[in-house]
Amino acid sequence: MKRLKIMLVLVLMVILTLPALATVRTVWRIHGGGMTDRDFNLAPIWGVIGGNFDIVLKDTFIISPEFFFIVPDYNFKNIYLSPGVTADVKINDFFVGGGFVKMLPIRETDLDLLLKDDFMLKLNAGIRSERFIFSVFALMHLDNLFNDMHVGITLGITI
Repeated sequence: MKRLKIMLVLVLMVILTLPALATVRTVWRIHGGGMTDRDFNLAPIWGVIGGNFDIVLKDTFIISPEFFFIVPDYNFKNIYLSPGVTADVKINDFFVGGGFVKMLPIRETDLDLLLKDDFMLKLNAGIRSERFIFSVFALMHLDNLFNDMHVGITLGITI
């Protein structure tokens, strides 16, 4: 039920912004960074590299389909693909928003830390300019919000 409510809110946000489609512009970005658990113990640190496609509506609302490769402990024995989409509100260069991601194992893995849910909630905030993006994010399971969480940072450039 909680998942359905979250999905309905996101769909409603998109529908309400449809009139803004008259002023759409798009931006491609690539990112790199890392993430760890919510205690910031930095063991393990998971490598994060990927990109997103910003669809900017009226310079304040941004829908961003994204994909990231996540490498636990920078050991390429285990690799995840994390496709997702976020919706952000931008005021000047600051942005805040959230969305959903899915963790898909690419290589044989014995780690199931992030795979117990179909989708994960992603909350993010940061600074987004025309040339770069700095983002702080949190990934969490929908059935255990803010308890079973991973946090990370990425730095990206516009291509």
